[in-house]
Amino acid sequence: MSKAVIGVHAYDGKVTGGKDFKHVMHDRLSKTFEFASKTGFESIQIVVMGGERVHSFLKSNFAEEFEEHSFLLTGDHKDTKSEVDFLFKKSRILDADICYSVSSKDHVSRIVEYWAKKDRGELDAAVVPSDETYSKSGEEPVVVEPAVFEELRHVIAENLGDIQEDQVGEIAEDIEKVFKKYKN
Repeated sequence: MSKAVIGVHAYDGKVTGGKDFKHVMHDRLSKTFEFASKTGFESIQIVVMGGERVHSFLKSNFAEEFEEHSFLLTGDHKDTKSEVDFLFKKSRILDADICYSVSSKDHVSRIVEYWAKKDRGELDAAVVPSDETYSKSGEEPVVVEPAVFEELRHVIAENLGDIQEDQVGEIAEDIEKVFKKYKN
């Protein structure tokens, strides 16, 4: 393979229970440059999403790397799916062999889901998890595989998008009560 796109997913720092913007973006960008230095591609295009705030952070905290690599700095995208859509289109335009998405390890499962739904043709796609989670608690992500927990996963997937942030605590308590009922 000779051409790769490496997309760095944005983080706005507004997630309740999330680490601050600088910490998360430093983790994601550090992983991006570490990964890029270990690949053998003839051509690497690094796509940094997130608009001016992320771009300013990149330029002021990774000046050497910024001079060393080829970058495309993009504006804000409304969500993870639109970021994946953008990376897909950009990879096609650049005739890349593979596109890597770099993000926090608790975010990559959603990225995988969006990439898996794409008709990529010859374009390969993969995720590169950063070293840390973006949650302040440091909790590791949990993946619920369809083959093992199909019914439970379906209920969660179908309803998760409708939950408001201020309802999460109460819903967690309700779920915990149900799990305790079945544990005994």
